[in-house]
Amino acid sequence: MGYYTHHDGTGRVAAGSCLGGTGMATAVAFGRFTVADVPEGSTFVNATISGGAAWDGQMAGYGTTGARAYHYITLNVIDHGKLAGPPQQGTMPKGAPFGSRYINQKTLECDMLQVCHSTDKGSATADFQTVLQRGHTYTAYYEVYCEATTDLAASINCDYGENFTGAKKVTVGDITVRVADDLAGLIRHNHTELHKLQADLATHDARIDGHLTEQDTALTTHDGKIDSHLTRQDEALAAFRAADLAQFIQASLASCTYHPTLYLPAAHGGDLETVRDALNTWIAQSQRAGAGVGNAPTFYNQGVAALGKQGYKEAYRNFCQSYQQLTSGPTAP
Repeated sequence: MGYYTHHDGTGRVAAGSCLGGTGMATAVAFGRFTVADVPEGSTFVNATISGGAAWDGQMAGYGTTGARAYHYITLNVIDHGKLAGPPQQGTMPKGAPFGSRYINQKTLECDMLQVCHSTDKGSATADFQTVLQRGHTYTAYYEVYCEATTDLAASINCDYGENFTGAKKVTVGDITVRVADDLAGLIRHNHTELHKLQADLATHDARIDGHLTEQDTALTTHDGKIDSHLTRQDEALAAFRAADLAQFIQASLASCTYHPTLYLPAAHGGDLETVRDALNTWIAQSQRAGAGVGNAPTFYNQGVAALGKQGYKEAYRNFCQSYQQLTSGPTAP
């Protein structure tokens, strides 16, 4: 990890102190990672970013009209987009804030003419699930912050820095980034394996045909039965693939889970149009069967309109609500 600090006034690293006014200090430990840009992969991948810290700090002070000390430790992520070259070591390049989680927070308030003191010791972890974009570089970092504020006749300190022996009062663990399997990549892999199976079946069929031509005409009927059996296998495989995709769509709509491959259109590597067409079919089937469909058609039409305006998440959310109306489930978030 890289490391840099900032302090103001008399504060040490991650320790702010003040005698009449405001003092603050910040320490940051960070590391960078880039999500691989695979030409045939989906644009976005699901990921979980985790980290943790341990701390042993204290706050103390007094004030004639009041004093306040404030401390926090956070786990944060910045999106730098597609960098032209490797980032300079030991620096924090500018980027868009992407996510943040508090690991620890502590506040000490000293009332008028009061001497106050508080110790703060513990450890905790934090993690959050997010969606990362392929080809982008991110910085994941911890921030340790102390701030002390008093009136002109008071003193307050917030100390989470090094003690007199040089031992750090805040230690942070490794930041881990776990990227989920690329669903689109898995589907393509399954399709490739299926094509290999079909090629093997075709080769096997050709060998059988070649063998049958060497036999007498009495085996012609047997040859026809084999062809029919292979056709049924192909039909069964096609039906299996369709049923498997339908179950995945139904489960995702029922819970309104935002899988990138479902809420993005085909132009961006997704299957939002497939979701639209499948939902339209299920509504029509229910109507033909005389089953109640609630407001499913209304939400469906709103989703189609949003899709036409490139409001992909809005379209997917309306499709979720339509399906839940169709199945009498809960409303979508």
